[in-house]
Amino acid sequence: MPLRALAGPPLTAQLSLELDSPPDQVLERLRAGTHPSPDAFEMVSKLSGGGIVVRVLRGPQTPLPFFGRIDGSRFRIAPVHQGGDVTAFQPILRGQVEAQAAGSRLVAELRPHPEAQRFDGVYVAAGALTTFGGALWALSQPIQGLGLAFMGLCFVAYPRLRARLGFQAEQTRASTRLQALLAASPGKAP
Repeated sequence: MPLRALAGPPLTAQLSLELDSPPDQVLERLRAGTHPSPDAFEMVSKLSGGGIVVRVLRGPQTPLPFFGRIDGSRFRIAPVHQGGDVTAFQPILRGQVEAQAAGSRLVAELRPHPEAQRFDGVYVAAGALTTFGGALWALSQPIQGLGLAFMGLCFVAYPRLRARLGFQAEQTRASTRLQALLAASPGKAP
């Protein structure tokens, strides 16, 4: 996993749910739990629960679990976050509901907004400079120089690892919310 973090994580995931209900009922449940939002998803700056300014999706004030668009059998939705529980890696779910022999299948791709800040360039530049400085320092003081070089490698790995872990947590939250919504009785959002 550490080498994959250095290469940069692909922040995408696939979701596939086999459902007993026919597609029209699945879509009705999805519509009942989605605040209609005809505009494109937009990023805004907000204060997180930890007091740090982060870029997040602009979501509506609604008790519904999702917001976005549902057109026919296709959808583009995102989870609604309440309060200060915000992250830049909130996924947008793009997918469709397909008819199956017994019920239906929901398939979706989850990806964060393309403008989600990851600060990779800043950290890679700082990491490269720190690693180079550590290598030079190691010529005269090996322990301190190696320590500085290790810190430089951490600078390179940190934003990618943070993005991967943040996205995985948000992916789990969105999937759990979607499954709860689709398991609710027809016409009612959880």
